[in-house]
Amino acid sequence: MAMGTPACSRAVLLMAFVMAAALMSTVPASGTTTLQYDFYRSLCPKAEETVRSVVEGMIMNDPTMGAAFIRLFFHDCFVRKN
Repeated sequence: MAMGTPACSRAVLLMAFVMAAALMSTVPASGTTTLQYDFYRSLCPKAEETVRSVVEGMIMNDPTMGAAFIRLFFHDCFVRKN
């Protein structure tokens, strides 16, 4: 089975990418909720206080942990808003 020319293959790939991007731009973002302070107030009132104290303690023991957490959240946890 013969393969197409590299230019033809690139053109097909580019067209597929453009079509996928166009299709994705028409899909509405799921959910309209935003991050909010005190989210766990009713379920676990001390959750934010506990997390804050643990993180502050870790950063006090190793100051590089602040930057490590920012990197972690940037790559894994930040909410993507369209």
